[in-house]
Amino acid sequence: MSLRQYASAWDAAEMAPPQSNRTEFPPLPDGSYYVRLQRAEVTASRKTGEPMVSLGFLVEGGEFAGRWVWKHQTITSDPTRLSYLKRDLGLLGVGTARAIDYLPDELATVTGATTTVDLRTRVGRDGVSRQNVYINPPEGWTPPDGVEVPF
Repeated sequence: MSLRQYASAWDAAEMAPPQSNRTEFPPLPDGSYYVRLQRAEVTASRKTGEPMVSLGFLVEGGEFAGRWVWKHQTITSDPTRLSYLKRDLGLLGVGTARAIDYLPDELATVTGATTTVDLRTRVGRDGVSRQNVYINPPEGWTPPDGVEVPF
């Protein structure tokens, strides 16, 4: 596909103004939500540029059906943070035994998975409130052989 045919139109077009009629939704209340994983990708953090896993869940039922819940976890060299990421991905069915290079391919295989998530707001040491997303094991989930899970 060649984009060359659009070159003169591209050069002549002005950038559209920012949308001012964008709908802003208040945060979802703390609680448990039945969700479906709609988006799962490795991307870069806008703040630091570090690679991160971005998970987008769509609430499936209740008063907030159709609303999104997002969970972003950076990929760092910190083994504790990586263990949390691997736990969350394992709960969604992502194979974590393969090299990290395969992570984008593994994420693609679990889109559509359903589970529940818990939203809990906490105040950090900096005094800022943040809503955390906790992924729960899906019904019938069993850990891989040799893995002890503390819940």
